[in-house]
Amino acid sequence: MRSVLQTIRSGQFAREFIHEMKTGRTRYPQLLREADKHPIEKVGARLRSMMAWPAKI
Repeated sequence: MRSVLQTIRSGQFAREFIHEMKTGRTRYPQLLREADKHPIEKVGARLRSMMAWPAKI
């Protein structure tokens, strides 16, 4: 978490994000696929399935 916070504070994250958006989001799909494989996503899906969500209108 500290390294992520440092990346944000230094402005590195913002620069990389802006560059990614300006260059046609070339890395974005791969980053999403990698994030989907993270264990926290399995836990999140399980937790969301247990929550009582309001019915869609």
